[in-house]
Amino acid sequence: GVVDPTQNLSEWLADQTVAIDASIRRALDACDDEPACPLDDPQADFDELQRRVESAPIRSGDDDASGGDDKADRLGPARFERGAVFASYEPAVWPDLWAAIADGLDGDGTAMSDLASQYYDLGGYTAYAAVECIDSEHPTGPEEYRAFADNLRALSPRIGGSVANELLPCAFWPTPPTSIIGEVNGDGGPPVLVLGNRGDAATPYENSTKVASMLSDGHLVSYDGEGHTGYGRSACVDDAVLAYLVDLEVP
Repeated sequence: GVVDPTQNLSEWLADQTVAIDASIRRALDACDDEPACPLDDPQADFDELQRRVESAPIRSGDDDASGGDDKADRLGPARFERGAVFASYEPAVWPDLWAAIADGLDGDGTAMSDLASQYYDLGGYTAYAAVECIDSEHPTGPEEYRAFADNLRALSPRIGGSVANELLPCAFWPTPPTSIIGEVNGDGGPPVLVLGNRGDAATPYENSTKVASMLSDGHLVSYDGEGHTGYGRSACVDDAVLAYLVDLEVP
């Protein structure tokens, strides 16, 4: 999963928004080709559930069984969108997304909340936010950041606001950024193997092509598939990685 080192935070999240939106659309389109898919109109069903949870969160987990009113257990727009984003990381999860949407339309947000929880467990948020908020210039203050979030919403009404606001703390980060963006050419180093997955939503494929081109001795291996990162998804890719790590051989 390659990141283009020449992009600032705003550019990076804009490209990621477009890639995630496209991946979610492909995930929903795949439902049309699957007889076991529980959705009649996947794209419309997604949008309808998103509209409902934006208007009023629905029950999730043990919220209804306990008779309580713990709003933290409800499926609201943030958890709905994070669950959809998580599904973009792995095509094996696409059927879980279809089932979660169907359950949600029946009033049960448990499955979608579970997808969101898996996203939240992917890594340490505090360290991630600290790196992102420090490494490049970004919108600061409420007005600048709101305008930035609105721009991402224009790119993707479905998940643009969610992608932007995941890093909302950057707008109020107490330490100003010290930008490290710029080209990395690897002059004087060994050949570098660069992997790219054409269907990668989290680290879009174009990042891999840019980095392979900017390196003095970069060698791109492309995987025409879905999901985040390229290694472990194809014997062809894995063989190239093994040859590189063991013998420094590149294609």
